[in-house]
Amino acid sequence: MTNPKVTILVPFYKQAEYVQSTLDGCVNQEYDNFEIVVRDDFSNDGTAEKILEYIEKSDKKHLFTYVDIGDNNLGLTKSINRLLKSTKGEIIVLNGGDDISFPERINKAVELIYKYNVDLIGSDAITINHEGKIIRNTSLIADAHTAYGKGQYYPEDNIYLFKNLDYHTMFNNSYGGYSLVFKRNLLDVNNGILPENLYNEDYFLIFMAHINNGTLFSIAPLLYRRIGKFNLSQSDNSTREKVIANFLYQIEYHLGTLNEELKIAESGDYILSKDKDKIANVLKGYITIKNFEKNAYTKRKYTKNLGYIKEFFVNSQFKLDHKLLFFLSALFPGLYTEYRLRRVRNWQKYVKKTKKTEDS
Repeated sequence: MTNPKVTILVPFYKQAEYVQSTLDGCVNQEYDNFEIVVRDDFSNDGTAEKILEYIEKSDKKHLFTYVDIGDNNLGLTKSINRLLKSTKGEIIVLNGGDDISFPERINKAVELIYKYNVDLIGSDAITINHEGKIIRNTSLIADAHTAYGKGQYYPEDNIYLFKNLDYHTMFNNSYGGYSLVFKRNLLDVNNGILPENLYNEDYFLIFMAHINNGTLFSIAPLLYRRIGKFNLSQSDNSTREKVIANFLYQIEYHLGTLNEELKIAESGDYILSKDKDKIANVLKGYITIKNFEKNAYTKRKYTKNLGYIKEFFVNSQFKLDHKLLFFLSALFPGLYTEYRLRRVRNWQKYVKKTKKTEDS
């Protein structure tokens, strides 16, 4: 088995109370060839001081590189880039400032990446609260076999592989950014760092992996994911109006991401697979879908849907069954909206079902 140098990146921001548990999870890896690169993004709660205190007291301080706090807040992507410039690893582990890696995380991730020759791995996580108490044994909003069933399942490793599949499957497949481990060479397209105008660094990494050597998802959790006091991924879906408002927010977010990916696909500055035109056309198709959804949820002009149908039907990368499904959705946007609302209710039921009670 290969034994590449691994870098754990830990970008902190206003997470002083989690420094101890987060860095304990990083230090206590079973792997024997890794480093930890840490930075605080100009917090005002003493996070930087806690990090330096932890490193000074650690008997494994040789593992650490501390990147200076700087004199202003950079934001997540730029902060990660400051960390990346100080790394030596061939494999990069993203570790949130409030998440805790299991001791076997690096071992398992490296083993799977090289066994299946992929560029990136995502995994499930055990969800903990602000106090570190387990509240769910998963971080998913649907059963893993339902969520990732379009991939190829390997029961011996309990993973789903997404490799050499059609691009529709690829672009409909994503993982929580908190769980990502990836090959550093994915960033060769941008001089070893992330493009700093990204809407979402997670989607960029997954996108680049999908169009190169593929990805996989480990159903077995490899870390604790903390739902803290300031976690931005928690949405209020208590009413129909709030669900639709969240849909619209997500659509704008995804449109930004898709347009960024399209720019990458059409640019000569990025190293893509031979199917560059196919990738671009699939992305254009998903942009059409998102524009239709935005129109449907806001009950705007019905005639716009006819234009979206035309855009979608002339897209050579979508099969007839895709086109017929989109045609029906665009003809009956009210029914499509109700279908999506039902899916959210099912997700809510799954999350409620998988929550741990005091007795469990």
